[in-house]
Amino acid sequence: EAGDIIAGLMGRRAHDLYVPEGFLSFAGGVSERFAKLRGKPSIFTRDKAREIRQKHWLFETSRAERELGLAATDFAVGAAETIAWYKEKRWL
Repeated sequence: EAGDIIAGLMGRRAHDLYVPEGFLSFAGGVSERFAKLRGKPSIFTRDKAREIRQKHWLFETSRAERELGLAATDFAVGAAETIAWYKEKRWL
């Protein structure tokens, strides 16, 4: 659903891609090792692979709202703002 929203905001169509779970974990480990050799952090790790494999996500924001004064934003609104920022910085 998130991919469809982002693709729509960018005037594109999202495509589902099946990647076997074992391959995700393997790729995360390889990425970690290369990052260690370069002395830089890896953006794709075995932990990130575990996150990707999750089928359902639930976000509960009341504590952040109460303790930090943050307000939840509709995903489509936040995604549109993020895409605009990326375009402004010429990352897209």
